[in-house]
Amino acid sequence: MGRSTSQGTVSTSGAYNPSGVFGTGKIVHFNASATFTVPAGITTVRARCWGGGGNGGQTSGDAGSAGAGGGFSIKVITGLTPGASISITVGAGGPFRQGASSSQTGTSGGTSSFAGHNSATGGSGGASSSGTATGGSGSGGDTNYTGGTGGSKTGGGGGGVANYFGNGGAGGTGDRAPGTNGTSGGGGSSRTGIGGTGMSSVAGSSGTSSVAAGPVSYLSPLSLDLIGTGNGGSCGDGVPGQPGVNGGGGGLGTNSNGYSQGGAGGYPGGGSPGCYGQSSSYTSPGGGGLVVIEY
Repeated sequence: MGRSTSQGTVSTSGAYNPSGVFGTGKIVHFNASATFTVPAGITTVRARCWGGGGNGGQTSGDAGSAGAGGGFSIKVITGLTPGASISITVGAGGPFRQGASSSQTGTSGGTSSFAGHNSATGGSGGASSSGTATGGSGSGGDTNYTGGTGGSKTGGGGGGVANYFGNGGAGGTGDRAPGTNGTSGGGGSSRTGIGGTGMSSVAGSSGTSSVAAGPVSYLSPLSLDLIGTGNGGSCGDGVPGQPGVNGGGGGLGTNSNGYSQGGAGGYPGGGSPGCYGQSSSYTSPGGGGLVVIEY
């Protein structure tokens, strides 16, 4: 369990679950904080946590640094009591923010956790100046990974979320820089940056999908490992940045008036790019966190 694999493309058309079917094969997912009641007859569960993605910063006259991807942790927890209530915390992504003339630092994503057993912190928010946002990290798990870093200004792309297969891809840094390929893809930087490719090809080519694929498609023991393995968003001159897909980082683009419009971080846990310090610009949100329990 928890083994890492090399970068590659994974087919989603058939069974694919290196972690194996766990327990009875039943799965519960939480996209908001709640309480998990241990089912009758169950004393062992497996918990997966993804932290929220950070959003980008902004600075006047230039784009701020991008937000980083959330971390990941997976753990088998034994010795639970049937009927017991266990607190689950799900971290939010950095929020949408309208542009302004003043410099602002991005908001870090929140921490997701399964009580005190294992957790994953959110990606850091982007700086209002040069700087690289740090990816969130898993903690307490049998396997823990780190989210991709956000691209530094000018015009960096968001970092990808960590997942079962490894660390998230870094966002592109600088004008026209591509996002990094990885277990999830980082977002492309401004102008013509191409989003990085993740392990899952479910969204098609990098950055072309405008609809982020949520984890509902993966809530099967045969495909659960593919959560958070999507592509980073791309962009072009005069084209708004595309959102990340399935945990990929958002790309940073511009509208026809030259104002920055970045794509949101993919759910779960993708980071979003920064924006220029102008009232018509905006920073898109980072992807929210997620907790999945198998029993």
